[in-house]
Amino acid sequence: MKEFNTFIREFKAGHLDAKLQDLVESVGRYQQKGKLTIEISLTPKDEGEVLTSVKFKIKAPERDTMDSIMFATPENNLVDTNPNQPELFERPVRPVNDRPASIVKAL
Repeated sequence: MKEFNTFIREFKAGHLDAKLQDLVESVGRYQQKGKLTIEISLTPKDEGEVLTSVKFKIKAPERDTMDSIMFATPENNLVDTNPNQPELFERPVRPVNDRPASIVKAL
């Protein structure tokens, strides 16, 4: 009988290697726990044959969800500013580096 690690490596031409590499990459990227489960089922067949079924289940970490407060408009759109709150400035305020040089020197 082959050793278990040889059997797993050779089964389905190294399919497990690719799955494991994907899992390791996800664990490293998201710095969260991952899990690989291997389920092996054996079913007897005629004259000493054994149907071998190997199932790989991977639970890889995923990108964290992001929470944000949003406001619904009367048109049922989501925006990041409260549509019921009046604007502090009626016109856009330009950053200092966008002002003419003569004004910046005076500041």
